[in-house]
Amino acid sequence: MQLCAVVNCSNSTYHLEKWRSEICPKHGTNNGLGCCDCPPPFKLFPFPTEKKNPDARRRWNKLMNKRDAETKKNWLNKPHDRVCSRHFPDGTPTKAHPDPVLHLGYTMSSSDQKVTPKRPPPSKRVAISEPSEKKPRMESMDEVDVVMTPTEKAELDHGYTKTYKCDCREDCDCQGCFSKQVRINSRENRVEQLEQEVISLKTLQEESKKTPRGKKQVFTANTLKSDSDVNLCTGLRSKQAFNDMYEYLEPYAKKMTYWKSTNTEKSSKKKKGTPQKCGANRKLNMRDEFLLTLMRLRLGLTINFLAIIFGLVPSSCSQVVNSWVRFLSVTLKPLIVWPSRIAITESLPPQFREKCRKIRCILDCTEIFIERPRCLDLQAATWSDYKKHNTMKLLVGITPNGHISFLSKAYGGRASDVFITRKSGFLDLVEPNDVIMADRGFPIQEDLLLRNATLSIPPAAQGKRQMTRSKVGQTKTVANLRIHVERAINRLKDFKILEGTFPITLLPAADDILTVCAALVNLQPDLIK
Repeated sequence: MQLCAVVNCSNSTYHLEKWRSEICPKHGTNNGLGCCDCPPPFKLFPFPTEKKNPDARRRWNKLMNKRDAETKKNWLNKPHDRVCSRHFPDGTPTKAHPDPVLHLGYTMSSSDQKVTPKRPPPSKRVAISEPSEKKPRMESMDEVDVVMTPTEKAELDHGYTKTYKCDCREDCDCQGCFSKQVRINSRENRVEQLEQEVISLKTLQEESKKTPRGKKQVFTANTLKSDSDVNLCTGLRSKQAFNDMYEYLEPYAKKMTYWKSTNTEKSSKKKKGTPQKCGANRKLNMRDEFLLTLMRLRLGLTINFLAIIFGLVPSSCSQVVNSWVRFLSVTLKPLIVWPSRIAITESLPPQFREKCRKIRCILDCTEIFIERPRCLDLQAATWSDYKKHNTMKLLVGITPNGHISFLSKAYGGRASDVFITRKSGFLDLVEPNDVIMADRGFPIQEDLLLRNATLSIPPAAQGKRQMTRSKVGQTKTVANLRIHVERAINRLKDFKILEGTFPITLLPAADDILTVCAALVNLQPDLIK
């Protein structure tokens, strides 16, 4: 049912339906039906919509002068609300009286009762011809009507902007000309200052373009002053050894191509001309890049920390380390050499001369902790039951004087010692009459017999029986000599990158890192004298 929204007005569609059900006394039919054309007692008009006429809707709601009982805010019409014709002066909304103003249930102020007609349309504007340029007539200051420009008016109103003007000739020294010249001089001085600032800013901009972007480098090769500093940061004996190695590597490093990630897309455009050198532009000199790589291996410093002290971004620092590790692996690999039997005999330490003159190599396997891979297959392949951790395993062989003569590739921690010995290519280096010393975990007697060589390991225990005196003496002899391979492995793990948990992101370069570390270990003094 539709109701009139005006206060104390009860007109609704119910009354209209009741009126239509009654008989018209004039026409004898129902009111408003058939031949009856009698007008209804009132009509109901809907509120203007928000979309078509929001202003009128807002006025009508305000004229209702009601508040919402729930929200206690100004009343807003609902879809079923109406306003009957008895509240409009013309009985319907018209242009002259568009709003309901009669019988609203409250007394309206005189201002609200006034009906403001719509604004008339603007009249046509006539183009005004521009006045001819005429020089303003100079009048005396005593006259009342003075023609002034807006600027002159502002100067007259505000004393601090007052200027003096005159029609003087050149070289006039009146007050107006003097103040004008002062202002001109101050403006010229200000222009000169601004020009100097512009020149200085351009100079700074050009210098900033020439200098490489990045952080300030706070650590260089010149920072290492003493031999102990060099040994601590690089693993080399002295500063002279560092300089000698760099001089040896420098001609090859100039031709080095920088490493790029396999995920990097290769650009299809070819560079014109031949570059002066391979790889990317160097932000550090080669000596500092060499030092950065050795510090990464020796001290195990993170890429982010090295980037800070060498003034690089982490991505460039990682690129330098990966490039130099692969380069050093190839260049320094000849330092891990399998010596001849004659060379070993000539340099045999006294304790080996007395107990085992024909020894050629001492073998042992070592494991290095790695981060747990996400792939389940890799987790199973790298799990070590002995260490109870994911590891990589490698075979290390040393000469009697302690130098690393054999280094296998890295295998998963699940691989056994025998498997690595057979797959690493170590047996291909064994010659007849050689003696290979190892632990009980290397049952490779048959493999060595095929090459007419001998395996020296501690004798195995015979059940619960106590070992004989001769076997105890043999076990002691082998253990005292085999301990040196453990010392060599400890030297290898003095490089902190191998001491802790090896990052899984470096596993693709693990063999290269192990090769470089083993080569640097061989440059140290003899382990056994």
